[in-house]
Amino acid sequence: MSVNWSFSAVPELAARSQAEREVAIKRVSNLAMKHWEWWAALVVACVLAGIGAWLGGRGISGAVGAGIGGALGGAVHHLVVIHVARKYHAKVLHGNSDA
Repeated sequence: MSVNWSFSAVPELAARSQAEREVAIKRVSNLAMKHWEWWAALVVACVLAGIGAWLGGRGISGAVGAGIGGALGGAVHHLVVIHVARKYHAKVLHGNSDA
């Protein structure tokens, strides 16, 4: 399984123009939010931010720790969103609105 760090790196979207990518990403993102994986990744991001704040409060500033934990959690969430959204790209790009 390859890791796509951005939507433009997704093979289904790579050959599309920027405007077409943006429309497809908006439609697919709304569909991806209906999956449990999306919500689980959001919970993981929040937990990592909380752990970072807790660990940061022991030594450095809690805000710095929360920022680091939140950044790590955000990266995990972003990767999961792209993974879930790929399930819908082909249908959305071919104009099947009931994806």
